[in-house]
Amino acid sequence: MFRLIRWVMDKLITMVSADANRAFADNTSFPWITRMEAHWETIRNEFDQVMLDQKYIPNVEDISQDGNLGADRQPMSKGPEWKWFFLYGYGHRIDLNCARCPQTTQLVESIPGMRGAIFAVLAPKKHIPPHQGLYKGLLRCHLGVRIPQPVGLCRIRVADETRPWEDGRSFVFDDTFTHEVWNDSDVRRVVLMIDVERPLPEPLAALNRFILRWITSTRYITDAIQQVNNAAKTGSHAPDATMNVEGAV
Repeated sequence: MFRLIRWVMDKLITMVSADANRAFADNTSFPWITRMEAHWETIRNEFDQVMLDQKYIPNVEDISQDGNLGADRQPMSKGPEWKWFFLYGYGHRIDLNCARCPQTTQLVESIPGMRGAIFAVLAPKKHIPPHQGLYKGLLRCHLGVRIPQPVGLCRIRVADETRPWEDGRSFVFDDTFTHEVWNDSDVRRVVLMIDVERPLPEPLAALNRFILRWITSTRYITDAIQQVNNAAKTGSHAPDATMNVEGAV
């Protein structure tokens, strides 16, 4: 059923959206990006505190084994190589995690059409192989939170275009294009991933919102969110850590 819905929406979006065939979108189409970038140090400081208990941030494979499969249907990461700390996931609010990052939560909740907000932590020397997102009705923004230097060691390729991450800088892309990621540095890379509804004319925008609400209710999503909530509950009862923040990222 989902494959048919996705195919139909892909066709409709391609017909009506001038950006449908572009891997990266124009930042000027998303005025809220300026506000997020202006507060990126606040976002980083909040997540630094979360990273003191990083062992309670779930591994991607523990959230969803199927979601950890690349284009070749092989696992993209194992154990702590790739971790996601959810504030929102497909419209589901993770209250305990939001309480740990209140200012970041306030910022992302002010974004029109926001459907997801996740801190993604990638281990040193880690390569995430080619993979694709689920649905073209969403676009994904990456905000650099802690990016190893020099610029270029950490980068993403979407379709045929490669871009580096930078601290406090953002870009928006269509993750249904095949994409892959590299962290060639000796320290962890952290970005804030924000999923937003793709700008569309009515009535297609209304149809897109309806489909997104349906996706939110599917077992595939609700099972993953349950794992995220379980991890959040564990982390909320974790003892204080003494790890140096700089060493944690």
